[in-house]
Amino acid sequence: MIRVERTREPETFDVRCRQAGAGWLDTHPRPADLGTWRPNKYWTQFLPQLRAAFHERCAYLGMWIASGTVDHFESWAGAGGVAKAYEWSNYRYADSAVNSAKKPAWDGMLLDPFEVGDGWFEVELPSCLLRIVEHRVPPEVLPRVRFTIDKLGLGHREDVVALRREWLRLHEEEGLSLEGLRGKAPLVASAVERRNARGTTPKT
Repeated sequence: MIRVERTREPETFDVRCRQAGAGWLDTHPRPADLGTWRPNKYWTQFLPQLRAAFHERCAYLGMWIASGTVDHFESWAGAGGVAKAYEWSNYRYADSAVNSAKKPAWDGMLLDPFEVGDGWFEVELPSCLLRIVEHRVPPEVLPRVRFTIDKLGLGHREDVVALRREWLRLHEEEGLSLEGLRGKAPLVASAVERRNARGTTPKT
């Protein structure tokens, strides 16, 4: 995870999503037992703007992804109620596997990407595993940091590590500049910079 800045909601969001969603809920109220009930996905029309707001990087992986989803940070199926389904401030751009892994019961237990501070996480080379730099994380936040990394598999999940390794390979073998790497996988770029500062070289 990397630090992410909030952006203003798109100009037409209020009418086309928030108000449209509220009107839809008036005629399709959420039942006590969800069953197959789902809110109308008015938010999907704003996926391009959300993608741009996150610089095409997954809010949780902290890396560029070819395609992503609208993640409701607070689940519309959770205790907070369905109104959050239509709030721009509740959206995060996320890899589909990460989004699917999240559970409504985890609301309040996960670290919000907007909370992440600089230097809280580092990628280790050559393993490309993610570690928490615990002395930089406020003690009151650390339990949620650990919970998030563990439950979403951000540290050691095979496909996540493979993606980091691919970005590293593109830099080392295919000519992707360090600046280009920083734009696509900032934590990997920072790891390369630390390695360079130590004067070590990658194994070939």
